[in-house]
Amino acid sequence: MNPAENLLRFLPWRYRSLSNWRYANANRLFKRVLSTPPMECQTEAQIEVHSLVCRRDFYMYLMAAKSFLLHCPDVSLVVHDDGSLTEQDAVLLNWHLPGCRLILRASADRELNSLLPEHIANMRMKHVFMLKVFDFNLLNRGGRTLMLDSDILFIQPPEEVQHWIDSKENTIFYNQDPLQDTCRATPIPSDYPHHFNSGFMGWPTALTLEQILQIVVPLNYFGEDQTLYGCLCRGMETTALPKNRYFVRDGGSLPAEACLIHFISTYRFTDQLYVNLSRTVIEQLSARRM
Repeated sequence: MNPAENLLRFLPWRYRSLSNWRYANANRLFKRVLSTPPMECQTEAQIEVHSLVCRRDFYMYLMAAKSFLLHCPDVSLVVHDDGSLTEQDAVLLNWHLPGCRLILRASADRELNSLLPEHIANMRMKHVFMLKVFDFNLLNRGGRTLMLDSDILFIQPPEEVQHWIDSKENTIFYNQDPLQDTCRATPIPSDYPHHFNSGFMGWPTALTLEQILQIVVPLNYFGEDQTLYGCLCRGMETTALPKNRYFVRDGGSLPAEACLIHFISTYRFTDQLYVNLSRTVIEQLSARRM
């Protein structure tokens, strides 16, 4: 180990690289979203867009939600607090996305702990990404559902998704991961969808507790939501969105036809692309007030 590597061992993780610093301080990078005008969302829409949001990525979420509403306004937004959001975050959320429904973690815990079997409730409390499975469905008022991660930007109209919204198709869609096999449970089911990524996906009706438990209990897996949603899709009609239009960035060049970019954590801040594209989106949002 050279002297520089030895020194890095004693630094906090966020100071070990520029990428780490950006990751830990994302709100500083996207603060300009606070200068954009409010975007009202529907309160009774049949399609709900659910997101699990943390304090560190709060401004990233505002970017993701506003960039989506810019092209697809006729939806309800539902924000699930992971337990880290503050009262000030709630105030900002209500101002920037009027009509958005915020589900506070403490409230969700009380409701879900009374519904779930004790073992399952304990796993949900222990593994935060389980909120994306249980809470997104069991606290769902709309039925037709979209899942939107905070690290996503829309830079062009997502025409395929708008068609799904308008047509009321009884199908599931998802964006494609660079990896072919994204199931983290073993053994991997033979009919698990290839290149499955749950960061942006839609399904035609909220899943019931029975449907969820039929997957979760035999699999006995609680690590993250993607594996479980991939298994829940088995046997259902699914559509993989065009990978160059709904682009999960793996460090490669941005396709010219991309309408969505999912900046997964590994490659999120290795360069300036995320920040640069966010400035373009902020200009589009700001133009709405003129």
